[in-house]
Amino acid sequence: MVGINIAIYSHLYQNIMKYIYLFNLVACVFIFFSCSEKQHYDALHTIKIAKEKELKQAFVSDFIAKVDFIELETSENSILGIVSKLYVTQNRIYVLDVLKAKALFVFGKDGSFIKKIGRIGFGPGEYIGIIDFLVDKKSQQILLLVDRGERIMRMDYDGNYLGNIRLKQDFFAYMFSLEDSYVFGHRATGGKKYLLHIMDENFEEKQQHITTPEEYHRLARWKWVCYTGFQQNYLFSLPLFTTIFTINREDCIPKYEFDVDKAYKLTPEVAAMYDDEDALVEKTWDFFDLTSFFDLRTCLFATYSVSSNDYWCTYNFQSDDFRYVNCENLKNDMQVTPKSLQFFQQLDENTIVGLLTDSNREEEELNPMIAICKMKDTN
Repeated sequence: MVGINIAIYSHLYQNIMKYIYLFNLVACVFIFFSCSEKQHYDALHTIKIAKEKELKQAFVSDFIAKVDFIELETSENSILGIVSKLYVTQNRIYVLDVLKAKALFVFGKDGSFIKKIGRIGFGPGEYIGIIDFLVDKKSQQILLLVDRGERIMRMDYDGNYLGNIRLKQDFFAYMFSLEDSYVFGHRATGGKKYLLHIMDENFEEKQQHITTPEEYHRLARWKWVCYTGFQQNYLFSLPLFTTIFTINREDCIPKYEFDVDKAYKLTPEVAAMYDDEDALVEKTWDFFDLTSFFDLRTCLFATYSVSSNDYWCTYNFQSDDFRYVNCENLKNDMQVTPKSLQFFQQLDENTIVGLLTDSNREEEELNPMIAICKMKDTN
């Protein structure tokens, strides 16, 4: 599950930003706090965003070699609101809508609607609200993170209720799997020392990662994160932070650091310059914010926003070559409008999946399209 900016989130943005800015009051302290007892900063790739690396013009085909589109069926029972997570398997497409339908929608690989999983209520197989989901290949089940993030509802692939799992902590906001382990993360620590918790197949805690200072506990209320991965490694980052961490079964360490001009970093000193919350919320549009990132075969592909502009970039970790382009200068030559494509999931070492929004489809109240993008090597 990637933290991610798209047009359909705009009406929620102002309320969310009132809380996100609090994280950055302690950004200088937190950004380099340890992920674990063992640190490996020698593996950190520093990516300097320099003007000479910016492309004056580029094409979508400079980044994507091939794109296949899947139209999600629109019916009375399958109308999507705001998509918060997208997950594609070999045979199915899962789309989570946490705000409008408060349910998980299942589509066939051709986009045909299959079913809606989940319902509001207090009985068996019901919940107050749904937060996240996981297609668990190990148990052949769908796991729904519900209510206050302290309960997992177990469903079979057909959506039949199998039972509950009570977690020992609450306020978990996202989850993903690492082979034989599960990762659970907090949206806000709420006085808890660690942000990420690694659990075994019985949901017993094995490891804890990313410590946070006491100031963070008092200030934090909301947290939207980016996390993406393939096979046994995941990438993880915090909102408005410049560091991307890598997480596996043994460790959690900083892997990429974007060297951003200080004018685009939200620090406690900058925050102190603004007398009220609304002024700072408006200013946050100017700061660097990673919106997606993927470790591909030969490069890191990432999208980010800064100064109200959206960018695509690639970083070749073998040659240390970094290039980026403003989406205003990224020309559409593959039926993909860059600003309308939100990347969600990595399918293999060079394929990522995105959600393609279209104003015409929205006006006709049609569901969005899925874009399966085969990315170009950067050799």
